[in-house]
Amino acid sequence: MTNDKYIIGNQGKTEFTKQEITEIERLLTLLRSAPSHKQKNIRQQLRDIGFYISKYGIGLTVERFRNMVATGEIKVINNNVGTIHESTEKENIKVSVVYNKSLCKSLRPIVFENSQILILGTMPGKESLMTGEYYASSSNSFWKIIEAIYNNGNKFVNYKEKASCLKKNRISLWDVYGQCDRKGSLDSSISNEVLNDIDAFLSEHSSIKRIVFNGKKAASAYLPKIEYSVLCSTSNSNSRLSFAAKVEEWRKCLKE
Repeated sequence: MTNDKYIIGNQGKTEFTKQEITEIERLLTLLRSAPSHKQKNIRQQLRDIGFYISKYGIGLTVERFRNMVATGEIKVINNNVGTIHESTEKENIKVSVVYNKSLCKSLRPIVFENSQILILGTMPGKESLMTGEYYASSSNSFWKIIEAIYNNGNKFVNYKEKASCLKKNRISLWDVYGQCDRKGSLDSSISNEVLNDIDAFLSEHSSIKRIVFNGKKAASAYLPKIEYSVLCSTSNSNSRLSFAAKVEEWRKCLKE
C-alpha cells in the first residue's frame, strides 16, 4: 500500500530514500542522451520510483534536481538496515536492505559566477567522499600544486581558504562521473560508471571557456565541446613525474 504521506495529488512523492535519489539521478542522466524510443521506458522507471518529471518541467537536469535536494524542495529520508516499518495490519516487520558498499556518488561542483576554467577529475577518493571536500587525501598533491602556483607555496589553513583561492583565480572543480562502483580510491577500480551531465552544467555556467582534465582516465570518459587540456594526474599513484614536474605542467596550463 502506498504511503499517502508522500503523495501530492497524482504527481508523485516529494520525499525519497538515498538509494532512490541516486537512481533518479542515474535515470535523469540517461534520459538526456537516450533516443526518443527509449525515453518512454526511462520515464516509466522514474514514475515507478514515484518521481514525476512533469511536476518539475520536462527540461529537468541532474544539476537542477540536486539543487532541489539541497534546498529541501526534494527531501531525503532514511532507510537504514533493520529499520522497522509498520504493515497495514499494524504488525512490525523487519526489512533487510542490502547496500552496495562500493557505490560512490560525486560531490557537488565548486563553481562561481565568473569561473573560466573547469577542472575535471574522475570520482572523489574515499577520504573526499567522507569529508565532502575535494582532494582530501594527503596522498593527492592537487592542493599542494595549487598552493605552489597561486599561494607562493604557502599551505592553505582550511577548505574555505582553498575554495577562496579557486574563486579568486576563476577555477571550478567537478568530476566526470556522477556515480560508479569502486572499492578503495584507485581509478583503475572504477566500474559501472555513470557520467555527470557536464554539457548541461556548461550551458548553465557559460563563463567557463576551458576544461582541464586531472589525468588521462578522466579525459577518456568525456569529450568536451570546448577547448580542453589533459594534464598529469595529481594522485601520488602517478609516479611518472616528480612533484616539481607536475607543478610546472599544471602552472603552464593554468597560467596560459
